[in-house]
This record gives sequence, C-alpha cells and structure tokens, in this order.
Amino acid sequence: MAEYGIKVGGSSVSSARNIDIVADLIVKQYLSNPADNINVVVSAIGKDPAGTRTEKVTDMLLDLAKLILEKKSPKKNALAVEKKLTETSGVHTDIIHHLHIDYRTAHYPLSNLGLAVADAMSKIKRKENINPYQIKDALAAMGELSSTPIVAAVVQHKLEKKWESLETKLAKEKMLRPEEQAVLNRLRAANGVYAHVVDSRHAGFITDSNFTKATLLDSSLDTEIARHHASLRAQYPHSILMYSGFVGRDIEGNTTTIGRDGSNTTKTALAVAANEQAITIYSDTDGVLLVNPKIVPNSQTARSLDYIETVLLAKFGGMKVLEEAGLYPLIRAKKYIPITVKNTFNPDDPGTLITHEAPPSVPTMKGLGILHDMHYREFAVQDPRAFQQLERTLASYKGVNILKSTLDSNGAKKIGKFVFAVDRKLEKRHGAEYFASALTDRIIKNVFGGQAPKSFHHSAGSLVTIVGRELGNSHKDMSRVYDILSKANGGGTDTNTHKLPVWTTPDSIHLYMDQGTTNNVVNMLYNKLKKINVVLYGLGNIGPAFLQKAIENYDELGITVTGIVDSSGGYAKIGGFTTHDLEAIIAAKKGKTSLKEAAESSLVEGGIYLAPEAAKNFRNLRDFCKGDTVLVDATSESSMIHRLAYALHLGAKVISVNKAPYAVEKDNGHAKRQIPQLFEALLENRLFNRGTVGADIGVPGKLLDILIKNPAYVTVRGCSSGTLGYTTTLIEEGKPLSDGVQGAIAEGFTEPNPYKDFSGNDVLNKMVVLWRTIATKYGLDPFDIKVSHESYLAPAIRKYEELTGKPFETSDLSGLTKTAFVERMKMLDGPFKALQKGLPEGYVLRYVGEISYDEATKKYSISVGMREVHKTNSLGSLKGPDNRILFGINSSPDDLQDFASGKGAGIVETANAIMRDLKEIVSMARGEYGGRKIGYVKRPLSERPTHLPMVNWHRPSQKATALMGYSQFLK
Repeated sequence: MAEYGIKVGGSSVSSARNIDIVADLIVKQYLSNPADNINVVVSAIGKDPAGTRTEKVTDMLLDLAKLILEKKSPKKNALAVEKKLTETSGVHTDIIHHLHIDYRTAHYPLSNLGLAVADAMSKIKRKENINPYQIKDALAAMGELSSTPIVAAVVQHKLEKKWESLETKLAKEKMLRPEEQAVLNRLRAANGVYAHVVDSRHAGFITDSNFTKATLLDSSLDTEIARHHASLRAQYPHSILMYSGFVGRDIEGNTTTIGRDGSNTTKTALAVAANEQAITIYSDTDGVLLVNPKIVPNSQTARSLDYIETVLLAKFGGMKVLEEAGLYPLIRAKKYIPITVKNTFNPDDPGTLITHEAPPSVPTMKGLGILHDMHYREFAVQDPRAFQQLERTLASYKGVNILKSTLDSNGAKKIGKFVFAVDRKLEKRHGAEYFASALTDRIIKNVFGGQAPKSFHHSAGSLVTIVGRELGNSHKDMSRVYDILSKANGGGTDTNTHKLPVWTTPDSIHLYMDQGTTNNVVNMLYNKLKKINVVLYGLGNIGPAFLQKAIENYDELGITVTGIVDSSGGYAKIGGFTTHDLEAIIAAKKGKTSLKEAAESSLVEGGIYLAPEAAKNFRNLRDFCKGDTVLVDATSESSMIHRLAYALHLGAKVISVNKAPYAVEKDNGHAKRQIPQLFEALLENRLFNRGTVGADIGVPGKLLDILIKNPAYVTVRGCSSGTLGYTTTLIEEGKPLSDGVQGAIAEGFTEPNPYKDFSGNDVLNKMVVLWRTIATKYGLDPFDIKVSHESYLAPAIRKYEELTGKPFETSDLSGLTKTAFVERMKMLDGPFKALQKGLPEGYVLRYVGEISYDEATKKYSISVGMREVHKTNSLGSLKGPDNRILFGINSSPDDLQDFASGKGAGIVETANAIMRDLKEIVSMARGEYGGRKIGYVKRPLSERPTHLPMVNWHRPSQKATALMGYSQFLK
C-alpha cells in the first residue's frame, strides 16, 4: 500500500473547532483511497488564528520551565509554578471538554507533565546539579505529546461513526455502492483501531543530547525510524499512525526536542523512512504567501517553489513554512518527495507545491523576505586575510548574527561589507553602544591593531530579500530592482538607498535599505511578483481565440485565468486554470461542449461549476483567487452592463469588445447611472475597450490620445464595419449582395446574428461608443444627442419596392438564421446591382458613420447610413474588411488630421485587441506604465439624471426605422 504523509501545524490544532476541521481533512484523505496508508505528524497547540488565544502551548511550557528555574522564595515559586501548570493543562482540558471526547485521552501526557514539574521542583529544592535545558525539553515535549492523542481521538470518533453508518446502511439496504463497500472493507480491516498514537521518543527518533536544539542521529535517519515504522505498520496495516512532532530522546533515554523546524523535521524524516509518495502540510495560510500580509494585505500565494527558494524565504524573513533543517532528511536521503502547503481553513485552495526543482516561472521573482532592525557595517581592508579576520571577530561578538557578508574590490581598494542582526535583549541590557562604539572598538583592536580604518555604520535598517531560481543571474530582473530603488527615492540615482549595498547570489537578491523606505519598496516589488487574475465572459468565437492568446502569454505576462462563463454557466478553479486546462477547454468548445457539460465530465481537475445565475455574479468568480482581477467581456449581450459596473465597483479592471453595454438606451435598466460609470472608468484607466470599434486598429485609443490634448471639440467620420466593407468590396467585384453576405459570414466577420451588422446597428453602436467618450470628457449628457440612422439595406429595399411595386418584409429579419438571412438577401441582389449602376462616374457606395459638431448651437449629432463617395477619397479607396476612421480636431474630419485604419473585423483581430488591453493593464499593475492622463468634467451628482431625460432621436424615415428595429436600438 502506498504511504502518504500529513503534518498539521499548531494553528490547525489551536482550538476544539480547528481540531474538528483538521480531523475532517485527515478522515477525508484516509477514506478517499482505501488503498493508501496515512501517517500524520501533529504539532503542539498553537495560537488561534481567530484570536481567542494568542499564546502557543510550547511557549507556555517554556515559561513554566523558566518559573521552575527562577531563584525565588520556595513558597512564591511553588505558587507561580502551580498557577502556570494549571493554566497550561487547562488549555488541553478545555479543548477536550468542547470536543466531547474522553478526558482520559490526554490524561497520561498531562499526568507526566505534572510529574515532570514535581521532579524538577524536587531536584531544585534538594539543590541537585541539574541541566536547565534538559528541564526545558522535558516540559516543552509535553505540548506535542498532549495534542497528538487529542487529534487522534477525534479522528477515531469520526471513523467509528462512519463505520456505524455504513454497517447500518448495509443491514437496511442489503447493498452498498462499490466505493462505499471499499471504505467499509477497510474500516472492518482496521479492527476498530482507526487512529493509533505513536510516541516518537519510542519510534526510532534518537537524537544527540544537545537539549532544546537536538539533532537526529544518522542511525536514526538511516534505519531506526524505518524499522520502528515498519513494525508499527505491520501491527496496524489499516490504521492512521499519529506521530508526535518535535520530540525525541537521546541514547540515555532523556526526552529531547528537535531544534529549528522540529515538527517538519519529524515529518520529513518519517516520510523518508516510510517511503511516502507525498506530504501535505496544513497551516493557516493559503500556502506560502509571496510577501508578509502585514505589509501587503491579501498577498497572493507562490504556487510553486523549489527547496532552495523555500529555504531562502524562511531564512530571510519570508514565510517560515519549511526551513533548511526541515528539508534536510529529504536532501540527505536524496528522496525528493513533493510537499504541498495548504490552508486548514480553506482546503480547496491548491496552496503551494514545493519540489526539488520547481517549474520555471516568469517573472523570475518568486517571493519576498523582510528583516527589520538590521545593522550594516563597512570597513576598508588591506586584503582578503584581513577581511576573514574581520568576519571572525564580528561573528564571535556575543549577540551578533551575520546574515550577509562580502568583500568588494575596486582596484586596490577593498571594502568588507556586513549585514547582521543583533540580540535585542543584550542591547537593552548593555545599551545602544554595545553594538555600536563598543563593537567598533573591538574590531579596531583585534583586526586593525588599534588604527581606525575608513568605515561606515548604519543601524535600524531593513534587509529585503527577493528569491527566485537563477534570479541573481538575471540582468532583466536586476534592472527591474534598480528601477524600483530609483523610483522609491523619487527617481534619483545617487540617493542613500543606492549607497547602501545590493548583493546577489544565484537564487536571490538582497537589498539593505533605510527602514522607512521598506514598505514602499516591498509594495513595488510585490507588484512585479503578483499574478493578474482574469475572468472571461463569453465563449463563442472570440473567447476561445483570446484563451489561446492567453496561453501564449501566460508566463510572460504573469496572468492566470480563474473563471470562464458561457450561456450554460461558469467554470472556475481555485488558484486558476493551468495552460493545459485551458487547452482542454478550448478543445471541448470546438467539439460543441458547453462549460456545464465539461464540468459534469470533470474535464479539469479541481474545476468547479457555477449555475448560470451564480455565474452572473462577478464576485462569485473573482473570489476564487486573491489579488488583482480583470473581467474580460467577449459576449454580445447588453445586459453585461450590470456586471461591468459591478466589477468596477469591486475594484476590478474591465476589458470589453462588446459594444452593447456602452451603447444601451436611456431606459435600459440602470443605464442612466451605469453609462457614466463606464465611461468615467474608461478615462480613468480602469476600463479598456480597444476592440469595440475597429477590432485591433486602436480607434478608441486614438480618440483618447486626442482628448488628452483638450481640444475645443472633436468630430469623427469613417467606415467602421469590416463586415459591411467586405460585403461591399465583393459587390464592387461583380458578386451579388447575397454572395457578399455569405462570404462575410463564412469569414467570421459578422455577429452571431448577421442582421446586427446589416441593420447598421453595429456601426451606430460604435458611433455612440465614441460619442459617449467625447461627452464624458466634456461633461455632456451621454443620452442627449440627435441621431440619424439608416440601415445598410435601406437604399436597396427602396429600389426593390420601386422596381417591383411590392413591400419588402423587414419585421422578421432580426430573427432569421444565417442561412435564411442569406436566402432573403437574394431578393435584394438585383436592386443592389441597380444602385451600383446608378452611381455618378467615379463614385462608390460606402456605409459611413459620422459624429458632427455644430459650432452655432454647440451641439453634437450622429448620422449613420449609405453615402456616395469618390473612389479616390480615403473612404472610397477602402477594400475588404479594412476600416478607416478620420478625426477632426476643432474642425470637420479630413485626411490630413488624425486617423486610424486597418482590418476592422475578424476573430483573431478582436482577440488581439483584448490582449493589447490586457498587456496595458498588466504593465500598469506592475508599475511600468502610468496610463493615459485624461482630465474630464465630472458631472455633479445633482446634474446626473435621476429620471429619464427626453432626447430628440431624429428618425429619417419610417422604412429606415423599421429596418433599424428601433425598439431594440443598440441591443
């Protein structure tokens, strides 16, 4: 049977409620695969993350030892010890009471605690020669020895209940499902012993006698633990073995505690001995966080780390999930067992996977460590030998812990540089000069023969360490770091921060800096590290094309798609989809599989399905991952306006290629409030809509660049439909209208409903998007504009009715399928050809949208319709799906002013537009680009419509209005 390991940290067993939660996790893993064995290592009761108790039991036990060893009057000492003993024991008995388990569960270790206290007190009273560190170990070990049987009892109780329920069900129904029968078979095989407690002191964990900092002996790591575990597993082949972490014994039988990272050392040593396939460590965070959440609240998680990165983060002020000592048994045995760090209280989060060699990641930076109250010293030295003597002198000075040291050479000039931590207790006892002038005097005397060298001293600084495989060898990352340091100091290059040292190792960059600048620098570095989460709405044609682009840019941009929504519902994954997940989703979509069907078939491991109503709530998808989130709207639904506005309200960024939300009518729900919100967000770099007009040619961006210049007014004229341009080109080449429509559909230029294109509503929507951008800049009412609109088909329909004397049916055009729509267009082939023949020499037909400005009335107007233009004109010369938008600055548009041109339709082009917007957002999020600075007149709330304003919508003709489907204007 395969063996798997679990280690539960102190916070995971810090209360009755938390123990119940962690017991559920152990039981779940035990039952999930009856063919696997589980070995659990338990820590002592720690601080409660909920804040109900802020002291660790281990600290309470060490305080108890301190009281025992204090030289007070025997009576006072006995009273203080008794009080602390009662308090410490009470933590356990209170938890047992709330868990409703037998008090005898922890009676033996708690009795031993009382005996150990009594024995120590007796020896002190008799003035026997005692080792204070041995007493500390004897007491501190009781933390794990008491917590382990409590957790085991809860696990045992839960599995007893499971066994009873399955036996009852079998007796009643005479049959179980296969998976239930497999579980019952295993529970029966355990013979009622589901969780067996193992005292690690008697299970091969033999250490040296360095009390409080004991180290496992080689013989223990090589054979003893494995021999004992094999014996236990032979006795209890179907039980969960529950080991007490942190504790061992020396060869004389004295209780010891393993030093740094003790419980993790217990777990990894056991993992090697038991040949475990994987280890899960449960703590109170979602894995290893990128940076201390006290500095960056809601910090994201490093999803993968290697051993070196993990150790460096622990050593230099990052999360101490695993230290070098905890990984030593794995490295020593060359058994590189994968370790997953997960959150007890959010177990669905994938956490952090720690492996011997983690997959490469872009950016290279994987995490940040921060150490405060550091000291920095520089000394000019003659040669490397003097530097070594200086290093030895500094290291031997009581209370100094050297963290970084280096000898820099610049020609004949050599400078020894040191960053070190100091013992604050010694500093408090001896005064600030102890680590300042007194230390300097020692160095001058021992190293420089009494002659003071050139030196520099900086105290109360911070050491910020950036960790990542090969980071120190990355010129790109070093350039980013120096850029951040420069910005943190107002752009200067000769500031104090730059005079202070920067070190590199192959896998880290270390920055010593003034403590006052630390938070600013760390936040800027974090912005380079963090992942940008993406939630995609719309999985028609454009959505999958965007996902393919996202896959190509996943690591380079540092993005993660965390949720996808189509008409069948939403599909999300805690921690985000991998590129393999996205490829599977794209392939399924090509096979006409909905997200609901994909979820039902478990297409993606860890994927979670959300029903349509739940998926409409953006917050439900945003909450699958912490950090910056971008909503991408690749739908064609006007109702998305509500989700876009809500996403902005929640602080997300928005990208949209869907014109409908920006162009909704004044009486569409909350449009009177939401339209100003969207367009203000556009001018504030919170919303991006490059793809709404002209696909990827950048029309909205060109307009924004013009508005930055604060012109008196702006006008627009152009051909903005690739679909209609492509169709018109085919007609000019001699093809009938119906062939042009069929070709546009086949090329993927049209909307899912082609009527939206040929009604002209799509072009009108684009003009409204541009107009409302202008209106927001100048504080105008976005609904107050005169509109003249005629469909692309209107002239041909009039010609048809003129030639046939019959009315052309238009009322059902919007409901026709693509095939039926093409068939209906055949009725207009002849009339359209007649229109072409009737054009003046040198002229062609173009479908033109225009935003005009009347200087006399100071009013804007929109007109959209078929126009006769000369073929040499910039609009007349357009071919195929190309668009051209002309802008007028304080005048009418012309070819001599700003314009945007290019292919204005296509799935790939529109997906490219999304990626351009996303790259801009990522660049802003990482502090590399500040975005456009557009001042605008923000209309006071009192001037915004609280009821629907009356708007003069000019309708050119009844026929044009019918064609436009005016009741569905801009939907």
